[in-house]
Amino acid sequence: MNIFALEVWDDEASKCSFYTVRWADAERNETDKFFDKYDNIPALKTATQQLLSFVLDSIGEDHGAIDELFNRFEKRGRRFTEQGKSKCRRNRFSVSQLPP
Repeated sequence: MNIFALEVWDDEASKCSFYTVRWADAERNETDKFFDKYDNIPALKTATQQLLSFVLDSIGEDHGAIDELFNRFEKRGRRFTEQGKSKCRRNRFSVSQLPP
């Protein structure tokens, strides 16, 4: 079974907080791994920094989590279960610790 935790990635923005996933056996969260991976590729360094700036500045400080930037499940009437387990493809995810 795959076990992960949802954790705060950045909560210093004025419009919203950002969350990330950390697998139970991982030292680093998925967001940091993503940005580190692509920031270390010279051809993608500028684009990676622009994406990080967009996330932290444009979303975090200017706009917040507006519907135009995110495809929200609530609009389609779908939600994670509040407790228990949910099967996604071949992986099982425990969702008992997700925030409301």
